[in-house]
Amino acid sequence: MEIQITTKLIALLGKPLDHSFAARIQNEAFAAEGLDYYYYPSEVGKEDLKIVLEAARAQNYAGLVITKPNKVFVCGLLDDLDPLAAAMQSVNTVVKTKDGRLVGYNTDGLACVKSLEDAGVRVKEERFFCIGAGGVGRSIAYTLAHCGAKKIWLTDVISESADALGRDINRDFPGVAEVVSMEKADLVRNVSGQAEVIMNLTGLGMGKSAGQMPFTPEIFHPGQLAFDAIYNPPETRFLKEAKARGCRTLNGMNMNVYQGAIGFQLHTGRKAPIGQMRRTVETILAERAAAEQRREETEG
Repeated sequence: MEIQITTKLIALLGKPLDHSFAARIQNEAFAAEGLDYYYYPSEVGKEDLKIVLEAARAQNYAGLVITKPNKVFVCGLLDDLDPLAAAMQSVNTVVKTKDGRLVGYNTDGLACVKSLEDAGVRVKEERFFCIGAGGVGRSIAYTLAHCGAKKIWLTDVISESADALGRDINRDFPGVAEVVSMEKADLVRNVSGQAEVIMNLTGLGMGKSAGQMPFTPEIFHPGQLAFDAIYNPPETRFLKEAKARGCRTLNGMNMNVYQGAIGFQLHTGRKAPIGQMRRTVETILAERAAAEQRREETEG
């Protein structure tokens, strides 16, 4: 599309971004709806985030999308937070109001819950083992508690992150969260056996960490649902190992679609074309699979 002076801009701010499909998904959705909006990725870390936010105030932005490693850090740089984002202290969507104020929202958790429900998970009846308490882990675990989860076990390689998230959840939903040290293998095996849903919310398994997973496969048990927030690659090692041990599996594709759809509506005021967005994701995944197959054939 041609960018005009009237075009409303939306920037995805995070680092790294080479795994993201978001720009194509959003821009094809804008085109389908005839909207003069343009979404683009910009690799920005914490050190430059404040400068970029201030620049967005002065330019023709509808808002911003925030991803790793900025989701928690950005909260202190905004003018206001939606109540759910304020409670969990994690933001992934920023809307610029008509008077130039920047307001933060979090759509990750709500999108994840919708994706889980589509897969047959009854959140109020389930227990969750959440691996990862950073930006996306924080938002998903808190939203699960908000939606009535029976029990949430939390763990993270940075123990302070898990402890802080556990305190925040139990402050608002007493007794729901329990922190598990990653170093206590027996305890990890015990709680993983009690959980109906095991969730990789670490980002481990994509990009340079492809082929890695946060724990050994012994954490999986037949009949569980293994969820990985990653959607590129579509099947991480985490999901492959879970499937091999009799688990149902779910990747982050639908979560990504729902997250984008909620963000689309926040930025444009229009209902998102979810069908169009899902078709775009499926097309991208098919294109990448075909490209990978051609590469393997060439190398072979």
